[in-house]
Amino acid sequence: MFAWRRMRSLCASAASAFSALALFASAGLAAEPEPGEPTEAGDVRDKAGIYSVVFYYKPDPAADARTTAESLLKELLPNVPVETGISTPPCVVFEEEKAPLKNFPVPEASYFKYAGRGLTGKDIASMQKTSRATRVALLAPKEDVWRMGRAFTEFALKYAEKTDAFIWDSATRECFTREAWKERRLEDWPATGIPNIIRQITIHLYQPDDSDRYLRAITLGMEKFALPDVVIERLIASNNRPAGNLINLVCQSFAENPVITDPRKQKFKLNALNAGSFRKAQEESLLDNATGEATLELLTAKRQDGDPANQLIEISFSNGAGKTEDERKEQILLTLWGSKDSVVGVQHDAEILAASKRALVKLAKLRPTFQKGLAPGERLMVKAPFRRDDEGNEWMWVEVMKWPVEKKLEGILQNSPFYIKQLKAGAKVEVKFSEIFDYIFVHADGTDEGNEIGKLMEKQKGPELVK
Repeated sequence: MFAWRRMRSLCASAASAFSALALFASAGLAAEPEPGEPTEAGDVRDKAGIYSVVFYYKPDPAADARTTAESLLKELLPNVPVETGISTPPCVVFEEEKAPLKNFPVPEASYFKYAGRGLTGKDIASMQKTSRATRVALLAPKEDVWRMGRAFTEFALKYAEKTDAFIWDSATRECFTREAWKERRLEDWPATGIPNIIRQITIHLYQPDDSDRYLRAITLGMEKFALPDVVIERLIASNNRPAGNLINLVCQSFAENPVITDPRKQKFKLNALNAGSFRKAQEESLLDNATGEATLELLTAKRQDGDPANQLIEISFSNGAGKTEDERKEQILLTLWGSKDSVVGVQHDAEILAASKRALVKLAKLRPTFQKGLAPGERLMVKAPFRRDDEGNEWMWVEVMKWPVEKKLEGILQNSPFYIKQLKAGAKVEVKFSEIFDYIFVHADGTDEGNEIGKLMEKQKGPELVK
């Protein structure tokens, strides 16, 4: 699941207040290698996995919270001691705080727009008035994170049902109703074995620098399984879905086989996975020319404010084909998931030319919005001409990254050319505003405007070549 954020600081309070790893920091669970260097070969797991939940109430529970928790834990995690402080794994730590909440504050209502799962406005309002917060955290040995983790996840549901509480997942920084927790965290987790990892983590995608349209993607939640969180730097918005699916593939692969054999050329294959629901969903989305595998370099990621206090591994695309980072990234993603580019013959008749003229007028009005900064999930694409190797032009889509002056745009090519050998998808290109043929502006809610000519092209039904 992707969670878009406008600013890195949006989760800052949640990160500091609810970091499960901070609870066990003195246990020395993770070392910090040098950022940018290949990660070490071997088992990527930490010493222990950490599951931490915070319960908020409406109203306060009638029975003693600790007594209720210990009763359920004895049933679901027998022989695991309940402590008030750090101990050796396995153990459960129980903490409770009464209002005013300083250690476990309820996030502001606006935060739940991004991280509320199943919550209504009434739920959010009642949570703001909670008079106490209860945190329960499990420290599970790496060899037993799946069995104990599932039991603890079931504990969280049963405790919330008994106390009429909401469940905050400290690792993913999301808040759940009981129904949403059951659906997203438990239903796809078999009684024994490894779950579909997508249902247990989230991915935050955000723009670290207001002056740069590149995005950064990072997982939250892998600490629960004693596994590293995964980062991709400098993504373009058009690649958020294939890049997110790649992150999920890497995370699922780590869950099923937490061993890196060659950090410079680590292979990830869909058909090597066992998780049925994950593999099936990904394989069904593959195009005919997809390989379903990728060879990646794995680096120690550079930590940023708000990142989880966990090991971080960066996916590098250095093994891709291309002159630039963007080209290599594009090539690996297109090869992994497949691609379908086509060239359609179009007659530039009066109707098409009139539509193009209207598109330029509308596009010009978008420049102030672009200059101000697009909202999370928004992106601007333009269709521009590129000189063919033989004669004429090949019209292709470009994601706009910069619009420094009215007459010139800069961006990343989104199509694989048919008639231009030296140009590749992912190439940095410049486009003259006067030569733009059409545009698409994708809104944060997934709707879009523009592409009027594309609709007219459907009516013409010209000859099509597919690549």
